[in-house]
Amino acid sequence: MSRLVTIARFYDIPAAHCAKSLLDAYKIPCVLQNDELVGLNWHWIPMLQGIKLHTFEEHHDEAIKLLGSLQHEPGPETPVEATWRKKYRNMAFCLLLFLSPLPLVPFWMRKRVWSLKNNIESSKSQ
Repeated sequence: MSRLVTIARFYDIPAAHCAKSLLDAYKIPCVLQNDELVGLNWHWIPMLQGIKLHTFEEHHDEAIKLLGSLQHEPGPETPVEATWRKKYRNMAFCLLLFLSPLPLVPFWMRKRVWSLKNNIESSKSQ
């Protein structure tokens, strides 16, 4: 049984579909991964490491020859990807830092208001 291997990564949907259409025209079985997800959430492309084009191991060499100039080798992270990754990591950290104590604030305020109300009532009764 043959395995699926990644033969290309794309960071835009039209290029990925063009490559898939080329392979389909030559009757090479292939599948795109993350193309629908990226279509809905385009800003997730760096996190998902692009749209991946997969084919079976026995068709790998033929597919690479056909793709030619369309081939995008998985390589080291580009500066753009690193910037996006750092940006979203910082955003997630800020959300966790600033939004996590929000449910505790009303309880703290309610306790303080309740204690002040009790102090006022006790001072009036004396």
